[in-house]
Amino acid sequence: MITYIRERFHPLWRLRRQAWFRALQRRLDFSVRTGAGKIKFYVMLLRDFSVLAPHREAEAVSRRVFAGVVRKLPATHFFDVGANVGAYAWSAREVAPEVELFLFEPDPMNRKLLQKTIQRNALTGVHLWEGAVAASGGPRTFYLDEASGTVGSLHDDSAKGHSLQSAYQVARSITVVATTLDDYVDAVRGERPEVVVKVDVEGAEAEVLAGAREFIRRFRPLFLMECFDRENLRVLGELDYVLFDLRENANYLLAPRERLADLATRGILPLGNLVPALAGSEAQELTGPA
Repeated sequence: MITYIRERFHPLWRLRRQAWFRALQRRLDFSVRTGAGKIKFYVMLLRDFSVLAPHREAEAVSRRVFAGVVRKLPATHFFDVGANVGAYAWSAREVAPEVELFLFEPDPMNRKLLQKTIQRNALTGVHLWEGAVAASGGPRTFYLDEASGTVGSLHDDSAKGHSLQSAYQVARSITVVATTLDDYVDAVRGERPEVVVKVDVEGAEAEVLAGAREFIRRFRPLFLMECFDRENLRVLGELDYVLFDLRENANYLLAPRERLADLATRGILPLGNLVPALAGSEAQELTGPA
């Protein structure tokens, strides 16, 4: 079913599967600016064409929930784990101009684009880690996605026929340096910080969370996560988080149970306050069946 949907509704998906297109992209691609807000960010013309001219707005529900959460808290610190070209980070800065940004990105091309965006916009309060987030620090193997720049991962799923890694012929790996969110505990300053974390790491969610127990204990952040295997979120269930299904591309909002009343007071819950289509979306237990 997933493959059918991709082939039916995502034209660029079909092109990326072709060896000639990937070769053309490697030789001729170049960076261009985009963005509807004040921050104009950089993407690759061919590789990221769906960002420039989407046939439908990607993750529209998730982006609206995210912007609403960041604005209504308001967030003081935003951690973008698997930042890609930074679309979520730049959106956070647009809706919360004082938010401090922490971006983590292991893909070299994506990092170059992030650095270019930061420099050309003269952005301050932005911290870029040129590597992965994992359960522990040190060198790690990263499987590089040169076709789309979106499905690179610490996990090798290229042998799974239904995976994007398989479709895009992800074969090359590089060595990157990993850090943990716990390593950033002292980077979050202020008496009552409001921390939001976005995680998009293509199957390595459990690793990110395993290296974030002290970070989570201290700040009780809100998480926006893409996760296709809810078992990877079990750590958050153990730490008394509940899950809200955004009903879009396996994206979830996860919140500490003790904060639900506060989030309702701020107008974040119920989620129908942020996106009417999510009216009736209720907290789900992470320890029960998916």
